[in-house]
Amino acid sequence: MKIIIQGWDEPMKSLTFPPTVFHAGSVPHDWLLEHASALVHHGGFGTTAAGFRAGIPSLGIPHIIDQFIWGQRVFELGVGPKPISRPKLTVQSLAESLVQMAQDRAMRAKAAKLGENIRVEHGVESAVRFIHGEVLQGRKCQAFLPLQTC
Repeated sequence: MKIIIQGWDEPMKSLTFPPTVFHAGSVPHDWLLEHASALVHHGGFGTTAAGFRAGIPSLGIPHIIDQFIWGQRVFELGVGPKPISRPKLTVQSLAESLVQMAQDRAMRAKAAKLGENIRVEHGVESAVRFIHGEVLQGRKCQAFLPLQTC
């Protein structure tokens, strides 16, 4: 198993890693995750969305605000193990989750399918069409009051 660590640039400079661990620094999630087989992260919505889009299992290690919700959502969708809150993170709990993400075929299949669905939905284009067609054309202005453009 090879591991890529992203972020925490300054603290990582003083550490020595084994050959199987690489500190990548700042690289785009979309590019990096298309080459990955699983994701362990803090559980923020952006990284969670990038993991969904990549179609790989994901494990959240939440510690603040919405990270707990997104970690739970990953688990409920069946595309990742149960999240591990930072205070409960141990070598054993992380190792068990990594093994699960690598070996659970159903989880991997659900993650792949979710990624496929997201990659073909064209969400931004759909949102623009909705806003233009429904809001700017005045068909749904009641829902957006008190907008003066309606």
